[in-house]
Amino acid sequence: MLNELLRRNADYDHFYRYHDLELYNHLPMTLVALAELGADPQRLTAFQDAYTPQLSPCHDDGRLLDDWHGRLGQRDFYPAYRRHYRAEIARNGVEVVLGRDLPALLLGCGAAAFHGPIRLAYALRVEDHNEIADAMASFAATYLKLPLARPGSAGESASVLARLRRIGAEPALRQNWPERTISARVERIASQPEFAEQTRQLPAGLSLAELARTAAELLWHTPNFTLLHLVTGCHAIRCLNGRVPADPLPALWPAFVGAWLSSTTSLPGQPAEPPTGADWPDIRLRALAADDEHVIKLVHACREEAACYANPLYRAIAARAVGLS
Repeated sequence: MLNELLRRNADYDHFYRYHDLELYNHLPMTLVALAELGADPQRLTAFQDAYTPQLSPCHDDGRLLDDWHGRLGQRDFYPAYRRHYRAEIARNGVEVVLGRDLPALLLGCGAAAFHGPIRLAYALRVEDHNEIADAMASFAATYLKLPLARPGSAGESASVLARLRRIGAEPALRQNWPERTISARVERIASQPEFAEQTRQLPAGLSLAELARTAAELLWHTPNFTLLHLVTGCHAIRCLNGRVPADPLPALWPAFVGAWLSSTTSLPGQPAEPPTGADWPDIRLRALAADDEHVIKLVHACREEAACYANPLYRAIAARAVGLS
């Protein structure tokens, strides 16, 4: 049933119009998250039936992908990238194509507010070859080119929060950005000369685990739509890195900083102490009944990150998201 629903979603574009905004199609990711949380076929079908009417058909204009690297980040080339990846996977297999292209795609991991890597991570969980191809196509077509960071010196602080405080003190970067989508705000921020200066070096000893922990602390401190994507984005990068080992940090660090700056939220003063409360079985049942795709994906990602990092913040975040705290 899940594979059949994913096949139906392939008729739709990876973006859809909502009033005067263009938003990312979350349906395939949410269906996989629901299935892994234990949704039955009826629940999966009901969610798809409710979500599909807002989507836009995928129109293939027949353009050829003449230059794989040269078209990265060009959203209109999604159909061309999709044809390319469906053919490549049919010809060479998933592992060969992943091993060849994923390290390069990860350099643009901020794609569509991290939805490029998020969709691909979910596609790989179900091993549906067409969905994997479509997810790679969306990742390529929304690729976000940012200045890459390089290893920092031994004397620099390894604390992500300390670095964010320093970056946030830069007036040119810490302001209310008028763009209405996360991606547009991050691109605007990254165009400022101060951004490359502030993110050109990785904090010494930085790890994906520390970024994930910081994302959780930020979201717990301030419930915020943008910060939610830092949590689910770090989860996706961890899953992809487990499939094809590559160093995501030179690209992930600037994308992480850009997303935080775009959120205009404050930083926590002290380490968070989450309350004890609802347990995962109750949280899971609430998530299965939720109508909000972001709540469903956040709960799924938090459950996985909690199992990986043994951080109680994830359970607290998930409980709050479903109204149990």
